[in-house]
Amino acid sequence: MLHRVRALRRVGVYVPGGRAVYVSTLIMTAVPARIAGVPQIVVATTAAAAERAELQYACRKLGIREIYRSGGASAVAAMAIGTESLERVDKIVGPGNQYVTAAKARLIGEVGIDMTAGPTELVVIADETSDPELVAADLAAQAEHGPDSAVVCILLGDAKVPVVPENQSLVLRTNSITDAVAVVNRIAPEHLSIVARDAVAIAERADNCGAIYIGSISAPALGDYIIGSNHVLPTAGSARFFSPLGVYDFVKRSNIVVVGERDLETVGAKAVALANFEGLPNHGRSVALRCGVPA
Repeated sequence: MLHRVRALRRVGVYVPGGRAVYVSTLIMTAVPARIAGVPQIVVATTAAAAERAELQYACRKLGIREIYRSGGASAVAAMAIGTESLERVDKIVGPGNQYVTAAKARLIGEVGIDMTAGPTELVVIADETSDPELVAADLAAQAEHGPDSAVVCILLGDAKVPVVPENQSLVLRTNSITDAVAVVNRIAPEHLSIVARDAVAIAERADNCGAIYIGSISAPALGDYIIGSNHVLPTAGSARFFSPLGVYDFVKRSNIVVVGERDLETVGAKAVALANFEGLPNHGRSVALRCGVPA
């Protein structure tokens, strides 16, 4: 048996257009699609964002000729189902608010999705060696995405309390790295920043995270733009089973099966026995006719 890997034919990219024009999101989604070989990429965003010269320029550079002025859940529905002016897509990628995320989840099966990538999340683990100003800056950066962003700071031991964004943040204190990691794995955050001793070892124990930033220099904001990781990441606890967006999200696999006579001699009778055990005699007969065993 072989696996045949081919690019998806048509992909819809949702680009948020609320508080900012997320050209970075367009790049993070369309570039891996192009690398995978997707021939048709559609962009949907708010009317205001679609008019911006920066977004139009990026689309031209990426060979994208379809930009639809539609935001929110309605944009997801239009790309998934199709309209008179918009041919439906095979898969929708890109983050959005809770309504975009809910629409993508609701339409699974009608269309493929990358993940449930909703409002931003950041958890920081910091000890007394961390710089509280840097920790505060990272928390504020992620909170900047919107009022529904969630930022959590877990302080180890005598770590200083950073100045955190009001109404969007939670500060916890623990003396145990084990407890800190347990909280992280329970939250399964989009971003995890570790600014503490033995940060690499702590990262090894964190199983459920979209992206992990190790050390005080590794600002999560760098991952939002330019260091090579993708900023389309699982949120709302879905890092337990979803992964960051990548080239592999824009391909599909088919099984190619060619059975030779010697293969059939080896497995044919077993297939007949399994079919009969399951009460599907016609399955068994289909194989028995080929391998000369009783059905």
